[in-house]
Amino acid sequence: MLLLLLSCYKNTILMGPPPGSATHQEEALFFVWGAIPEHEVDLDAICPEGVSSIYEEQDYGDGALACVTLGFVKRVTITVTCADGAAWNLVPEPALEGTWAIPVEES
Repeated sequence: MLLLLLSCYKNTILMGPPPGSATHQEEALFFVWGAIPEHEVDLDAICPEGVSSIYEEQDYGDGALACVTLGFVKRVTITVTCADGAAWNLVPEPALEGTWAIPVEES
């Protein structure tokens, strides 16, 4: 159990467009073994040109925090890399049970 709580993990989601130089990083705190609260990142506000990748990480320090609090507090770091140039927005379409990729319109 202690080994699981002290472990680290990384989760990367590649969206497709090439990465630009703009990045945004924030920490998210979760309580009760990650059950509450839900953490949302406003990708449209952070990257109006689109998102290249999303990277989520829990390092050993975060794992130690979870271990000391017996899992009641969990911290992860989220890094969003914005796309360079033209990008695509992913728009959910519940009626079709899928997601559509549409180009971002230039202003």
